Amino acid sequence: MALIVGVDQYQAGVPSLQNAVRDAAKFAEVLENISANTDLSYDSIRLIPNCTRDELLQAFKEIRDAAPEQLLFYFAGHGVARFRENKGVTGYLLLADATATNSASWLAMQTLYDLLDSLTCSHVLTILDCCFAGTFRWAKRDAVVIDEGEPLYQERFERYLRDNAWQVIASSAADELALDSNNSMLVFNQATRTQMTEDEHSPFAHALFAALEGEADLVPRGGDGVITASELYVYLEHAVRDLAENQGHRQSPQM
Repeated sequence: MALIVGVDQYQAGVPSLQNAVRDAAKFAEVLENISANTDLSYDSIRLIPNCTRDELLQAFKEIRDAAPEQLLFYFAGHGVARFRENKGVTGYLLLADATATNSASWLAMQTLYDLLDSLTCSHVLTILDCCFAGTFRWAKRDAVVIDEGEPLYQERFERYLRDNAWQVIASSAADELALDSNNSMLVFNQATRTQMTEDEHSPFAHALFAALEGEADLVPRGGDGVITASELYVYLEHAVRDLAENQGHRQSPQM
């Protein structure tokens, strides 16, 4: 299953975003194309534009009831963080009904972690495109990124399917803002020489879509037809840094 959330229309003092819903809709389209053209089909791809907190909680309840083996969760929208000396940092996602003056209306990263932890899935990949997305790591133990250095042969691929894997890719570090629009006009898909339209998507979304179209199939040289989460992260880490730096901004995806 895939649950895709994009929020760019807010209320009560929270500024609107430009591309979050557009990014979410495009991501759903990318997954539908993958599902239609490969053996990796989705039973359900649910898109919730301008999702409220209650809608998200209900969606996770339905996922728990459905008990899928695999889940992909994607969020694009506002993220905020509170830094407290000697207490680390607390991160939050803002859903469509969040208000600027009431932190109780925000969704804490710890709550998101608990929602994910309540699932019985074997594989979960969470992708967060928001400011301070890296604060998710404060709600969980530190992770180790393993850079696969050889082709993904069938035996290892089947082992990956058997073993549990829960991973999160964040568009920015715990102390960084994430850009909502891309003004750099960089070419990302070197195979097709496709150049994105200015401000069409966030830099992270630009890179994510190019990655899933094959650019992140990095190992071995020329690819092996499978993009692992590690390959996806390695590609995004370099691509997003370059796009952000081209706009005089620092943005460092995390895994």
